[in-house]
Order: sequence, then C-alpha cells, then structure tokens
Amino acid sequence: MSRYVVSLLLFAGLVFGMLYGAAVWFPAALTAGYVLPISSYFFLVTLGFHVGLVRSAKGNPSMFIRYYMAATTLKLFLHLGVLVFFAVLATTGVIQFVITFVAHYAVYTAFEVVIAYRFSRSAT
Repeated sequence: MSRYVVSLLLFAGLVFGMLYGAAVWFPAALTAGYVLPISSYFFLVTLGFHVGLVRSAKGNPSMFIRYYMAATTLKLFLHLGVLVFFAVLATTGVIQFVITFVAHYAVYTAFEVVIAYRFSRSAT
C-alpha cells in the first residue's frame, strides 16, 4: 500500500506540474488557480478508491470486480456532480474549470485503470 501512495504522490506531482505549466502557457483554456484544488480532489478520490479496491480484493475475487464496477460508476456520478455544482454556482471561469477538470479526469482514470489491472494480475 505504501508503494502505491508513493506512486500516486509522484503521479499527482507530475500531473500538477504539467497542468500548471499548461495553464501558464494557455491561460484562455486553463486557469492556474483551479489546478491545485482539482489535483487535490482527484488525489484524495483516487486514494480512497484504491483503499477500497485493496480491501475488496481480500477473499472473494468476484467482490473485486463488483467493487471496481460500482466504485467506477459512483466516481463518475460524483465527478459529474462536482462539475454541475461548480457550473451552477460559478459566474466566471466555468469553461476553464471544466477543461482543467476533464484533463485531470482523463489522466487519473488512465492511471487507475493501469494500477487496477496490475493489482488484479498480482492478486490472482
């Protein structure tokens, strides 16, 4: 588990640096002020997802699959809810927030799929 946390920290730092740099270079598309809060949000959600994934893998292998599918669906709705909540409350910068959020979503989802695949291969 500690190896995963270190990997996630390094990954989060890399993503933060790349998106923050992109926000500085392309301020019309991304806003640097959104990168840290969104990165923190995705770090915590990803960490929580992995903790649940590890716990579900103990015992019944079909529970791992059920947890993965249910958690992925719930995360999708959670992320959609965050986007809608911000879009309704914000008066400016909605497009930049959405672009930054979706960029994080795509990168973190790819990371989670790779990690879950490796985890499922090592657990069997």
